[in-house]
Order: sequence, then C-alpha cells, then structure tokens
Amino acid sequence: AGSGSLKSGQTETITFTLSETSTNFVATDITTTGGSIGSLSGSGTSYMATFTPTTNTQTGTGSISVAGATFTDALGNDNAASTALSISYDTAAPTVTITRAGSGSLKSGQTETVTFTLSEASSDFVSGDITISGGSIGTLTTTSSTVYSVVFTPTTNTQSGTGSISVAGATFADATGNDNTASSTLSINYDTLAPTVTVSRSVPGSIGVRQNNTITFTLSEASSTFTAADITVTDGSIGTLTTVSSTVYRVLFT
Repeated sequence: AGSGSLKSGQTETITFTLSETSTNFVATDITTTGGSIGSLSGSGTSYMATFTPTTNTQTGTGSISVAGATFTDALGNDNAASTALSISYDTAAPTVTITRAGSGSLKSGQTETVTFTLSEASSDFVSGDITISGGSIGTLTTTSSTVYSVVFTPTTNTQSGTGSISVAGATFADATGNDNTASSTLSINYDTLAPTVTVSRSVPGSIGVRQNNTITFTLSEASSTFTAADITVTDGSIGTLTTVSSTVYRVLFT
C-alpha cells in the first residue's frame, strides 16, 4: 500500500490480486522472509494481509511471494509463481555511547572533551538533546554523521562535585525516523575550589628575647604538598614543620 522503508512499529498492507477467482488461496501459499504476515482476508480475486518487519534490525529487506502450484482457479489450473515484492526496513532504535578524552578528577581551570558516538547516522542530533548537570557544555562539534563532541566545563568554586552528561530517549532519530534509546550517564568528578590557609599563633601579643611562638597553619582542604618552603617569614625564623593532620601543620617561630 505504501512505499519507502518501514521503521520500528510500522507495518505494511500487502494486496494479492489474482487473475482469476480462486477459492483455495490461503495464507500458507505465501512465502515470507524478513518478517511475518497476519491473517489473510478477502475473496475471489483480491486478498490482503499485513506484513510486520523483523524487529531490532538496522538494515533489513522483507520478501513476499507466492510460489507456483499453490492454489488453483475454478477449473483446477495451478497458478504460476508470482514475482517477489521487496520491502526495505530499519526497525533498530539508534543508541548513543558517551565517552571522555581523559580520566580522573578535573581541577580549577580544566575542561574535558566529551564524545557522543551514535550507532546510526542522524541529521537531527543537537546540543539541546544533551542533559547536563554540575557544569556546562560548549558548542556541539560534528565529526561525522555518527560522531559528535563537546567541551565540558565544571562548575567553579566547588570543592567536591560531579558532572553528569546523558542523552534522554526520543531526542533524535535515524534516517528512517526511529527514535533513539536513552544513553547511560557519564560522570566526571571535579574539585574547582582553591584551598585556603588560616595562620594562627599560640600566644598573643609581643614576644621577647629567647621567647618563641607556635604558629598553626589550618588548610581548608587536605594537602600532601604543603611544606616549610611554602611559608614566607620576616624578622625571625621558623623551625621544622610538624604535620598534625592533612589539614593542620605547625612550626615554632623564633
């Protein structure tokens, strides 16, 4: 009844027109590949059946024909074989795989290139199809009809965050019109908050000759690279830096 390729969920009405009336033309006379047919309806010289293509097939072709000597006319003459009717179809929903160029957590000032690989070509995949949290994405770049990329920038001034990138179902389609399935979610951890340090002393006021003072450095986040060389001292000197914890350090100021 129609033309062109069928997509997922579509069927096609097939008409069988006989040159002469027959009373013994039945569904089992029909040879079908690449799908199935439903009940045969009609009588005399005109019959119809519904063809349903095979599911989850990206590129398929259905074939429908009637072999010779499968039915007869009123006088008992066997039929001649029909030509085969071909119906193209694509019943596979396109999928999308999301990957990142790097690994590990991002720090302040860093970005990440995220790639979207489609299982089938699409002409309507756009940045608006992408769901983002914990950051933002730039312009969608088209590498090919199946490969796209964006740059992800994490939210600033966040000590411990996770970016989430995904594509919901039914946001783009393949060339036949099949809607995509939802992607899995890509997660990217980040810490974009610069650590701070608070310096305090154990004894207030002035210190005299042969007196000293314990100076405490309290970091806002744990660090394994804080050393005595990071400390600027004038009008005195400091002793060995003592580690109290990953966020608390002390020195003796003289």
